[in-house]
Amino acid sequence: MSQKYPVDSVPPFLRLSPEILRLAFGYFCPHCRGDYKQAFRDWDSSSRDNIFTLHSLCLVARYFRVIAQEILHHVFDVTWCRTLHSSPWERFLRTIASRPDLARSVNAVVLRPIVVKRLNYNNSRDVFHACAQLLGTTAPGIYPTRQTDQRQGPSSIEKAFFLGQPMPDRIKAEECIPIIASELLTITVAILPRLTHLGFAPEELYDITYDEYPIPSLLWALDISPSTLDALGVTTLPLKTLESDHGLPELMRRATSVKTLITSANSQFHNMKSLEELHISTYDHLSRTGMQRCISACTGNLSTFSYTASNPDSANVIESLTKMGLHNGLKSIKLDLRCWPTCGYISPISSFQLFSKVTTLVIPACPIYGSEYANLNPQSLVDILPPNVESLTIVEHETPTPPGLLHQDLQRLASVKTTRFRNLREIISDSIQLSDEDLAITSHSGQNAAAYGPTMAVAMAISLLGIIITTALGPEYKGSHFELAKVAGREMEAKVKSGDMGMDHARINKAEMEMCEDVASITVQCPKLMGVV
Repeated sequence: MSQKYPVDSVPPFLRLSPEILRLAFGYFCPHCRGDYKQAFRDWDSSSRDNIFTLHSLCLVARYFRVIAQEILHHVFDVTWCRTLHSSPWERFLRTIASRPDLARSVNAVVLRPIVVKRLNYNNSRDVFHACAQLLGTTAPGIYPTRQTDQRQGPSSIEKAFFLGQPMPDRIKAEECIPIIASELLTITVAILPRLTHLGFAPEELYDITYDEYPIPSLLWALDISPSTLDALGVTTLPLKTLESDHGLPELMRRATSVKTLITSANSQFHNMKSLEELHISTYDHLSRTGMQRCISACTGNLSTFSYTASNPDSANVIESLTKMGLHNGLKSIKLDLRCWPTCGYISPISSFQLFSKVTTLVIPACPIYGSEYANLNPQSLVDILPPNVESLTIVEHETPTPPGLLHQDLQRLASVKTTRFRNLREIISDSIQLSDEDLAITSHSGQNAAAYGPTMAVAMAISLLGIIITTALGPEYKGSHFELAKVAGREMEAKVKSGDMGMDHARINKAEMEMCEDVASITVQCPKLMGVV
């Protein structure tokens, strides 16, 4: 029984408006925080704690329950959960069937292999029946459509499933899973009218021992049942983002407005006219054939491309993009190519100069400058960058480049900025070479401002040319309290705009003065916020 309070002694938090509570509770929701706008998410203990917090808020007070339940159901994603004794997928659908109001709250569904493995025939059959009734039909009413649509007719498992019968004799439990999983996926996308994000987490992400029975590799290549969707009266799906390593041809025929695809590109995808963002991630590397096969399916206006792999072969990627004609349309490219610090060979990076519309570029440092163990003729950003780049991110990860090369190249880039890269306004790097606490910028008054990012020479040259330098590794990398220190160049802002940098023999012409109007400060950001390390 919920506790009742006298009118004059109602706790203050129970007087908060629903709008304020939604903002507060939304802090614990990964969807409200924008986590699902990122191509790749890292679930940690805080993610699990946030979900548990929303569960607890549902039990605190009846006034909280309605709002907390609504926000809790924005996402059905159990990728943060390591062990499951039963399938939460069935429990989720049972809740939706009993609470139709919550169906409109669900925006994202992410499944994983263990969730499918834990499906129970009887529970899945009953849940499917309940959801079908919510959509105005019955499972036995759907069964005749399968008899007429399927060339070989329905199997004994399908017949028992739709007619509410027990599992047929001599049928093993694992034989039922592909069929019931396909039907549950179909009823899931049909019953959630605002589902915009659908994901299938790969098996490799989890250390799972299938002790009861193995799951065949084809099991995770799930797809919807078109005949079931037709019987339910669903012709199109509102999906905007799809995470899948498999093509899902039947699903893609109904989801005609998918804008973002996140995949390992190990399977063939069909014509995707609406696709605008393609994010490929693989644990090793993708062959040139696989890369071009995936890109060729993007027949629309692809504007964003990212590739994450442990093989530092960028030339293959750039060649594939150019060959498929994407150099004329891409606006954002991210190459997250990581290699072992002891890697003895690194393929040199190719030029992006043909990508005339690219404004945002993320590239690794090692294919440009080499590393301690890989001898590579250093290249220059001047010869690599696209002409209209606005934001450049140079990523080292844990494979540092030879000292001094990045500094020198930034100076070289600064010298041609006004003639070749007029739009360049931001450079971001996680290089420890740009995070030396011993370096400082001296102001006109003689006081020092710690240069957590670039060295003084590079900072002055680039600041005068209107570029903001951001380093992902500030003094917090060494345990210092950077939040208590002055931001490099902040107190010099007025001096920069007036042309007096407090430097001997400094001369600033009128053109440089105009570009200095764009300079705000030299800032430091945390790598987790930046998402580049």
